[in-house]
Amino acid sequence: MKVVDFGSFGTPVPEAYPMSD
Repeated sequence: MKVVDFGSFGTPVPEAYPMSD
């Protein structure tokens, strides 16, 4: 699992969003 910063994508989700990778 890695924490991806979606803030760079400009998506309406929390800055730190857990994703299974």
